[in-house]
Formats: sequence, C-alpha cells, structure tokens
Amino acid sequence: MQGLAQGVGVPVGTGAGRDRVLERIERFDATYSRFRPDSLVSRIAAAPDGGRFAFPPDSLTLFGLYDRPLAATDGAVDPLVGRALELLGYDAMYSLTPAAEAVVAAERPAAWAADVVRDGPVIVTRRPLVIDVGAAGKGYLVDIVSALLREAGFTRFVVDASGDLRQTP
Repeated sequence: MQGLAQGVGVPVGTGAGRDRVLERIERFDATYSRFRPDSLVSRIAAAPDGGRFAFPPDSLTLFGLYDRPLAATDGAVDPLVGRALELLGYDAMYSLTPAAEAVVAAERPAAWAADVVRDGPVIVTRRPLVIDVGAAGKGYLVDIVSALLREAGFTRFVVDASGDLRQTP
C-alpha cells in the first residue's frame, strides 16, 4: 500500500473478512490519496481546467467532517490544504524541500468554499486543486475498517493507521 492507507494494519489470517478489509482500504486509497498518481484526488490535481468528479457515496460522511470546521474557522481548516503542503515539501516524493519563494508567491491559494461546488458525492472544480483529507481521512478509514472487522466477527482488535487508533475493550 502507498499513500493515505499506508501503515494501516490488517488482521492476521485469511478469509473473506480479511479480503474485504484489504479491498476497502485499497478503494479508499485509490480515491483519497494525493500520493498515488492514479487516485481520484490526483486526477483532480492534474485537471488543467478542473472538471466534474464523482466520489463514492460515503464521501458525504468524510466531506461532512469538514463542513463544521470550515464554517467555524472561516475556511482556515480546508481540505484543499494539499497544494500548500506540497509547496512546503510534503509532496509525493517526500522531498521536504520548500518551493522557491517566487513559486509560492505566484500561487493563488485554493479555498473549498470558492473553488469547489459540491452536489452530493460529486464535486465540480474550475482549476487543478489538491485535496488532502489528512487526519480526518485516516480517522474515517479507521472507522470503516473497524466496522468491517466487527461485521466479520472480530470482537477484539486494534486498528492502527499510523497513529490514528481504534482499540476494542
């Protein structure tokens, strides 16, 4: 696994439950990882004129997690923080080398409220945008994996997504 789901452990063993967990992690990563060139968010970032992009139906839950902080912080907590992170060096190559000041100065900061029109699980953009669901995304993935483990009959487990944790009693 690479990208957002990197570091998410799965239960030891075999069977349909394990396969369902692995498949769901892969689908999540293929949608939300800005580190995978084949992900949906990478396609959005590479679309020179933007476009119309359909997310899975459960994206409503994840995008909903951003609605309150977006409103409460007047947009300071924004899933379009991805480009700013890249400019700081937290990019797909983990260069950890900030972009030149001239590059940063030329960038028009993206803002979800101004640059994205959302209609259910579909978003419309007018330019390339880098979505980063960050900790909210990993926490949501932990919730998804935990639910799948419970459905598969696991009663005791730990889900560790590189520090975003869920442990059953």
